[in-house]
Amino acid sequence: MRKILIPAILCCGLLGAGAARAATFDFTYSGGSVLNFGTQDTASGTLTIGSLDPANSQNSPAGYDITGITGTYDGSAITGLLALNQCCGTPGNDNILYSGGAQFLDGNGLGFTDAAGNEVNIFTTGYANDPYQVTIGPPSTGTTASYGSFTISPAPQSVPEPSSLILLGTGLLGLLFIIRGRLARKMIRASK
Repeated sequence: MRKILIPAILCCGLLGAGAARAATFDFTYSGGSVLNFGTQDTASGTLTIGSLDPANSQNSPAGYDITGITGTYDGSAITGLLALNQCCGTPGNDNILYSGGAQFLDGNGLGFTDAAGNEVNIFTTGYANDPYQVTIGPPSTGTTASYGSFTISPAPQSVPEPSSLILLGTGLLGLLFIIRGRLARKMIRASK
């Protein structure tokens, strides 16, 4: 009985264990243009964050390392994150998302590159609820834009499709019938 039961429990445990997923957040930015006075700079996309890191603290909230980014900046595809403190002089980007009730970036901001070759840093002038600014690095001149807004919200998570759940249920049901059959055969042998 143990020879069958222990592997069956382990199989069920492995089947039930979901793959670990990083948290994702959708973001948007809109503010006065850095390069074209009188127009708006816009950005939107998805941030991927790692686990909570208490070492990333700004007063009381702990921060999450931003580990990935996709999206567009002024119609140009975002090509990736910049390494820490690599964007646009002061302030240097730290790529940390803070969560003190609402998610926000700090004064060092989020640095990334776009397909046009720009280095972009979106940062706040202080803490949550403060206005945001953008600095553009090479090939531009490191100009800082006027105040704008930055919003962030959890990205929708995928839900398993019904056919996958039916397949899993059928497999577990089959495993139960195999175990039941083996137990019945053992009981018949034991009664003889």
